[in-house]
Amino acid sequence: MKRLLVSLITVLIVFAFPGTGSPETVVYVYGGQVHTRPHQLTVSQPPLGNYLVFDHAEFRDESYGGPIYYGFRVSHFFKDHPRLGVEVEFFHPKAILEHDKSSRVTGIYHGGTVDEIAKVDKYVRSWEVSHGFNMLLANVAYRYGFFKTEKVPYGRLQLVARAGMGPTLLHPESIVDHQKYYTEKGGYEFGDLGFQLSPGIEFNIYQGLNAFAEYKYTYTEIDHVTVKFGEARTVFESDHLAFGLAYHFQ
Repeated sequence: MKRLLVSLITVLIVFAFPGTGSPETVVYVYGGQVHTRPHQLTVSQPPLGNYLVFDHAEFRDESYGGPIYYGFRVSHFFKDHPRLGVEVEFFHPKAILEHDKSSRVTGIYHGGTVDEIAKVDKYVRSWEVSHGFNMLLANVAYRYGFFKTEKVPYGRLQLVARAGMGPTLLHPESIVDHQKYYTEKGGYEFGDLGFQLSPGIEFNIYQGLNAFAEYKYTYTEIDHVTVKFGEARTVFESDHLAFGLAYHFQ
C-alpha cells in the first residue's frame, strides 16, 4: 500500500508541476465523520511485566463531540494543466478504543502467560487518540468539470480525485493496567506517515463559491505511541465522509 501510493503521487507530481501561467487557488473548509476499522492492538509495559496483544480492537470516533472532526485544504491548479493540482491538507480525525468489547488476548500480564477471550477493559480501561491522529498531507488532485461557463471556467459540477501522504501528529490518552497517561497541555507525538485516497464531487453555488462532499480512505500505522511505562501500537485504517465549502480564486 505505501509503495503504491508513493509511486502514484510521484508520477502525478511530475505531470502537475510543468504547468506555467497563473494558477487557480482553491480554499476548502469542511467537517464530517470518520469510522476507523478494527485492527490488532499491542500494549507493552516492560517495567510491569506486560506485553499484551488484542486480536480485535474496535474504535469509535465521536466526530461531533469536542474537539469535532474538521479539516481544511489549499489547492493550486495550473493554467496550462487545469485538471491537475497540488494541495496541502490538514484534518483532525480521532479514534477511541471500545474497551467494553471482547477480544482474544494473548501475551504476558505481570509476568504470567495470558491466552483468553476477555473484555478489553480487564487490562485496558481506556485508550484513545481523541485530540486527533491529525494528518498533514501533500496531495495531488485530478478534476473533471461539467457545464463550464465564462464565469465558472472549471465547471459548475466537478468530479475530483486526490491522493496524498504526509506526517501524522498524535495526542494519546490511556489507562492501561490502572496506570493513567494524560497530558493536559502538549503531549503530541509524531506518528508514521499517513496516506489517503479520496474521490469527491463539487457543485457551484454562486460565482467562486462551491459546496462539496467527498469520501476519504486513510491509512497510518501507529508504531510507538506512549502509554504509562511503555507504548502501544496498532493501525488506523479509516473511512471518512467529509462535506463543506470551497472558494475558487482566479
